[in-house]
Amino acid sequence: MPKKTEKDEDFEPLKQVYSPGFLWREKGLLFEQIKDRAYIVYDYGQDKIKVDPGSPVTRLKDTENNIVYLPLRRTPWPLTTPRLTFDLSETQKLWHEVRSFIFEHVDVVEEELYDVLTAWILASYLPELWMVVPYIFFYGPIASGKTRGLETLQVLSYRGIIGSNVSSASLFRGCELWHPTVFLDETEIYSRAEHTEVIGLLNSGYRRGQYAWRVKNTEHGTQLELFDVFGFKALSGTEGLAQALESRSIKIRMMKNTRPVRFLIDLEKAEELRGKLLMWRFRMMHKIFSEENEVSEVFSEVSPDLKFANGRLIELFQPLLAVANEGHENIVKYARKVYEIRQLEEQTTLEAMILEALLNLENKVENRVILTKDIRETLNEGLPEKEKFKTRTIGRVMSKMGFISKHTNQGNGFIWDENRIKILRARYLPERIPSQLPSLSSQTSSYDSINKTSEDLGSGKRMRLQNFVGFKNLVRLTIKVIGKCAVCGFQGRMDWQVTMPDGSWALLCDKCGLELAESAEKD
Repeated sequence: MPKKTEKDEDFEPLKQVYSPGFLWREKGLLFEQIKDRAYIVYDYGQDKIKVDPGSPVTRLKDTENNIVYLPLRRTPWPLTTPRLTFDLSETQKLWHEVRSFIFEHVDVVEEELYDVLTAWILASYLPELWMVVPYIFFYGPIASGKTRGLETLQVLSYRGIIGSNVSSASLFRGCELWHPTVFLDETEIYSRAEHTEVIGLLNSGYRRGQYAWRVKNTEHGTQLELFDVFGFKALSGTEGLAQALESRSIKIRMMKNTRPVRFLIDLEKAEELRGKLLMWRFRMMHKIFSEENEVSEVFSEVSPDLKFANGRLIELFQPLLAVANEGHENIVKYARKVYEIRQLEEQTTLEAMILEALLNLENKVENRVILTKDIRETLNEGLPEKEKFKTRTIGRVMSKMGFISKHTNQGNGFIWDENRIKILRARYLPERIPSQLPSLSSQTSSYDSINKTSEDLGSGKRMRLQNFVGFKNLVRLTIKVIGKCAVCGFQGRMDWQVTMPDGSWALLCDKCGLELAESAEKD
């Protein structure tokens, strides 16, 4: 048994609270549970670690509140023994070690992601500093490395807990008590009705100060419980997330490995890195809280490198840039990629499609009114019956876009608003986006031209698919897009966009997009 720093009887009248540690502002201390059911205690004001090799700290007393803090009997995350000699001058070396560890264990498509994930791990060790935290979402087919991605981040992150089919009750209470970094595998299970509470936890857990509400039945009747579920989280699944949740995540498309990675995770190296990361957390807290304004500017101000981004995207990447070392440039580069993809997806929403229809129907405006049936007919032109939009859907979206309904002798419609159209056009069809989609009326001719050229080169779908093998970019769309597949000619929902080196693009159905992705992997 480890020796006690004080006599047992000194603690008997105190309330025992089991805790893995926290930022103890009143005492100016940070303490964290380490191996052998002990604490490491750090005075961040004096930049001093309180360590007595002969008497490990196994309890901390709060006499003012009559509490004694004890280490957890068992933690659901791996513990470590910190390297006590760590200095912030070693941060660059630590960055490279963490990045190399990720590279050795996970294969991701884009090189910049190794810096994004390295920054995410470091940022998880400073949870007290962020008002908003980004989620990581690995998605892709079975056996594409999604789970390996979670496992690799989990063994390095601050209090990383990984689980599959975690009950909502344990997840809520675990987040409230320990504020861990949570890893959830196979997120499609959380689409079921019985797991809607977990979705609520994820939706409210990205911003500090938002609480998850749960109803509890007691002998005294129904009571409400509030849980603080704020913290870093990473998810994986074969299916997409709800749109609101995806907007709070950095999405990483996983495919089968293109290079060899370690078969087993190097747990010994991971423990060594966790020890260094924990000491980096302590030293960073001293640096930050020794500032006159308590939090240095780099953590409170938006990076000027994100001036191109919108509010949600800034929230995702600002914490990463605040801790970025040599990966700063790559993180900004990837943030710009995400921005361009999101702009493209926003252009392909139903709102954008209706806006395109309105621009093509300007000659049908009478007495400043555009009829709903004209919009419907333009949208549904060339679509199969089951894919056609209903009048009710169009009316709801038009109202959402700010148009005022108007009844006429010719039927229901909306007042034509030039200013509103100008505003919407700037939002959904900005000219500065290089991958801007053409109008609906021109899409069909573009597809027909592509298919015609393909048929001149050879017959059959495979020949047409080969025309896109040298593509520049292949993106899976998360917003519903109606069109015609440039490979097989199917008309309906399109799930992929392929961009060629010359900037031309085409939409593909899900089947053809997957075939193109697989052929690219083989090449």
